[in-house]
Amino acid sequence: MKKTIYVLLILCLMLSVGIPAYSKTDMSTVFDSTDELKQVENKILDNVNFMLSTYYNDTLTSEDIDYNNCLRLYYGTDILTNDNINENNIIEAIDNADYEYEVFLTYNNLFPKLAFSKTKPISEENEELYTEEELKELESQVGEWNLASMVILKEKDMYQRYKEEVERFLNNSKETYSKVHVICDFPGDIGAVAMLITEDSEIQFKVLDGIIDNKKIDYNNPDNTLYTLTKLKEITAQYVPPERGLIGETEALAPQPSNNTIIIAAVSVGAVLIIAAVTACVMIYKKKQQKKIETE
Repeated sequence: MKKTIYVLLILCLMLSVGIPAYSKTDMSTVFDSTDELKQVENKILDNVNFMLSTYYNDTLTSEDIDYNNCLRLYYGTDILTNDNINENNIIEAIDNADYEYEVFLTYNNLFPKLAFSKTKPISEENEELYTEEELKELESQVGEWNLASMVILKEKDMYQRYKEEVERFLNNSKETYSKVHVICDFPGDIGAVAMLITEDSEIQFKVLDGIIDNKKIDYNNPDNTLYTLTKLKEITAQYVPPERGLIGETEALAPQPSNNTIIIAAVSVGAVLIIAAVTACVMIYKKKQQKKIETE
């Protein structure tokens, strides 16, 4: 009997040696909080339900919103171009950076996605794009979270896949991380990165989208290399913008439509809500819903 116990103990020890050590990162708290979104849940539902009721004669409820599946997305252009930002003050720089929320939903085999940002004042050069009534509406909403863009996709959104890639990396890392910030809108060949902060306050960067050493990095071609801020700045500084041809320049630079998108209900221009395209539509939807209730 004792011999059997010894054999079992030896087998357990051998197995434990062969098992890799996985991260103890708390996945429930490592990403930025999306609690702010809960305050505008009615706007999320109003907008997505306008789309779904219009095209699919259906609606979602608050139970369909998974706030853990949302993502706070920072804009980080200044982080790599500002010489005053370094490893010692980058966390403060991130705290003061502009950001928006990506809301990922599912409906049957489709993936509605909404982006929310804080409405900013309209610049003088853009005031002529709006009616007086729209300008008043925008002014009343400055500083509030409002819809910036809304789409229905056939597949998961790019940033949703990047979030899943970060989760995969954290789950397979021997390092323990306390916080992750996803940052986009970098200059040059770097499109998006995850800024990882270890439990010892060490800062590392994982490139989620970009080209480094002529190697394409995205959610289909992930790279587990971790960079310092200094190295990331060096990579960005080496970027040489392509020469623009005089013929067909506009067509070459214009973004091409994606087959992944089914419906584009609204888009953002400099994080400004397009009142005519979205708010008016949602008001129509609300009136229809109210009329439906009154006639029942």
